[in-house]
Amino acid sequence: MKAIYKWVAVAVLVLGLSGVASATSNIDDDVFPAQGPCWASLDKYCRDLPDGKGQKMKCLNDNYDKLDKDCKSVVDQKKKDVQTMKDDCGADRQKFCADVQPGKGKIRKCLKSHKSELSAECAATFKRNGINN
Repeated sequence: MKAIYKWVAVAVLVLGLSGVASATSNIDDDVFPAQGPCWASLDKYCRDLPDGKGQKMKCLNDNYDKLDKDCKSVVDQKKKDVQTMKDDCGADRQKFCADVQPGKGKIRKCLKSHKSELSAECAATFKRNGINN
């Protein structure tokens, strides 16, 4: 009988933990790493949003006044990084990836696939942002 209770307890624990994981598994680890400064805000304000197309970033911007200072710093830096990438790689995007739909890093992957053909400005931005491989 004790064995049955033990298995029931294990099942409840596993199911409970998988529920927590699935509730927060939509957080885009490439942009906002798990347990990073924006983790709690993403979980609180943006939990049900799918990855891609900048939806989480938009959600954080929409809730910017409610974010703590560390998350605000991350959001501000991400906005600068995105704008720099657009400015420095816009022509390369048009040249190599015009038919690629944004979302889930597809444009970044496309540009990376043309790494040896990128303009010096875009290549420098990739390098500066640690997008080398």
